[in-house]
Parts: sequence; C-alpha cells; structure tokens
Amino acid sequence: MNKNDCEEFQKIINENADNKNIFYLNYFSDKRFTMSDYYDYDHLNGRGSIKFSRILKDTIESLKILN
Repeated sequence: MNKNDCEEFQKIINENADNKNIFYLNYFSDKRFTMSDYYDYDHLNGRGSIKFSRILKDTIESLKILN
C-alpha cells in the first residue's frame, strides 16, 4: 500500500472507530512481530498467525469487548 493510501485508510478508520461499538486495533508496527512471522510483506505465515491470534485474544479480553 502506498503512503497516501495508507494515510487515507488510517484517517477513515480513525473517524469511524468510537471504541464502544467499533474498535480499531492497529498492529501495523507492533514490535512483537518479526520478519520470520511473515509470508510476504503484508501477510502472516502460520507461525505469525498463531502469534497474532493469541495477541488478539488477549487484547479483546483486556478490553472486555465480549462480555
């Protein structure tokens, strides 16, 4: 994704996320992921997807989104 598209995407998401009914969890620059977690530039491989699933589960539980 080019820089302008990425910035526009972030702007639209942030305008719509209210953290009550619409959550935006941005893991784009999360330091817990390394290059070995990726299949290519945008997509996680099997190991990375397992890691992400655990991170997402912990995040959702901590935000108490699904009560």
